[in-house]
Formats: sequence, C-alpha cells, structure tokens
Amino acid sequence: MRYVIIGSGPAGVCGAEAIRGRLPDVPVIMVSRDPAPAGSPVMLTYWLTGKYAPRQLYFRDAEWARKYNITLKNGAEVVSLEPSAGRIQLNNAESIPYDRLLIATGTSAVPLPIPGSDSRGVGFFRNLLDVHEFQKDLADVRAVAIIGAGFIGLKLACHLVEKGLRVTLLEKEPRLAARIFDDATSRRVSRLLRDHGIIVATGVEASEILNRRHRVGGIRLNDGRTFDCQRIVMAAGVKPNVDFLRNSGIDLQRGIVVNDRMQTSLADIYAAGAILYEMLTGAPPTGEPELASTEMCKPFVIICSAFYM
Repeated sequence: MRYVIIGSGPAGVCGAEAIRGRLPDVPVIMVSRDPAPAGSPVMLTYWLTGKYAPRQLYFRDAEWARKYNITLKNGAEVVSLEPSAGRIQLNNAESIPYDRLLIATGTSAVPLPIPGSDSRGVGFFRNLLDVHEFQKDLADVRAVAIIGAGFIGLKLACHLVEKGLRVTLLEKEPRLAARIFDDATSRRVSRLLRDHGIIVATGVEASEILNRRHRVGGIRLNDGRTFDCQRIVMAAGVKPNVDFLRNSGIDLQRGIVVNDRMQTSLADIYAAGAILYEMLTGAPPTGEPELASTEMCKPFVIICSAFYM
C-alpha cells in the first residue's frame, strides 16, 4: 500500500504520524507547495516583531520527516487528480501513484477586487513568503491598513503597533470578528485597540487603493474617508485550496464534503483540516455559526491586553 498526503500543515502532518503509528513500514509520500513542512501561519506575526526565531515558526523540527520515514516533496504543487488511474499530477510533470490519498491542502487568502489592488505594497499574511514581501522597504513604512478584523487581522494589528507603526483596521461587518464575537465582546476589544492607538472602523468597505507611482499611498472607504498608508494587508477571509479537484469527481461545495470517517465521495480518498465542508455532521451547516458569548471570549480579550502589558 502506498499512502500519499497532499499538504504539510497540521492536518497533513498529524495524518502522516497517525499512519506511521499503525503502519511502520508502508511508503508515505507528502507533497506540499510550501518550501518547508509543518509551518504555523499563526506564529508569523511573532516572527515579524522579533519575538520568535524563524525555527519557531514550525511545529515539527527539521528532522521530522527522517524520523518518521516520510518522503517529502516540498515546493511541488498538485495540478490534477486522476482517481481512475489512482495518481496525482504535479506542476513539474511528475506523476505519483497512490493506494490511499489524504487531501489536506488548507486554505488561501481571498484577494479582494478593489481598484488599485495591483499596487506594490498590497499583500496577504498567510505564509513566510507573504511576510518577506511585507518586510521589503519596511523602513519607509509609517502606516499600515488591514482589511478584515478576524483573528489574523486583529493579531497583526496588535503586533504592528508594537513596531511603532500607525495601524488602521477595517471591517465590513458591524463588529469585529463577527463570526465569533458578540456585540459586547466586539465593543470591548474595539475599545482596547483604540486605547492603544489603532484606528478601528467597522461597517465600512474599501472602495479604492490609492497609489503613488504604482506604490500604495493610501486607502479610500465607501463612506468617503481616506487614510494614508504604505502597506495594505488583505485579511478578509480564506478559500479552500480545491481548484485542482474541480474535474476529479470529488463532491465539492464550499469545501470537500466528507462523511463521519473523513472519506470523500470517491473511494480511497480522504480529506482533513480547513478544507472540509461537512465535518463529522454529514449535513450541510444551516444559518450562521453560533456566536461566542462575552464569557467565552474572555481569553481572547486577555490575550489582546497582554500585548500592551
């Protein structure tokens, strides 16, 4: 039996370890477009501010693959899946056969169709390459606008203020982190952020990215206000990395549909992690997710406070 895993994030790595724990001798191949396995996007802001060394961005050490006898193919992207032949095709023309396949490709940031979004200085904050791009000419950056006040946007705003930058946090919903905060929690976090110099604007959308000589120079909102900035980070949501599955026959909705054993609609193919649509329930979600109460969000508020202690 040959096991192939697409993706080297937490779901892919834990899947590889689980397979190896039960089957010590079977071939396990992991394919990832990332340059290194087991990276943690959540830790990127800590590295940006110098709190963590680069090696601390990874939740497994450099010897992980050797210890578990995993064949790693980093920097390779899967472009198609051929279930009838039991193989995946890579962007370097290599073909890899499988007997069991685990898809754990995670998510990518959603680019927003805003006029001027092709300006230099507009980017995301999902991986190491994004951070390297963000840091270019950072000495000339005085202000940053973040579009999207979810977990990444909030955390990034806090860390950028620590670096002495002026930060504007923009959110189209009427409250911060609308899917997890209730009104009271959002107000409390907004107050905390404003008290430490962050401009918080909710219920607004970016209508134009202003540029000077093709570089970001500011951002205009749909209410007419403008803010000067030299960097813009789009953190307004993610989409599942499933484009390579479009013609594979796998049931896709807002992600990969699985049953309670994490099996997809095709035999011998499984999925795990953030790309799932129906996780364990077997039925599509209805309505909006239940909002977290103020009590449930106390840990997050404490974390926000800790940035300024």
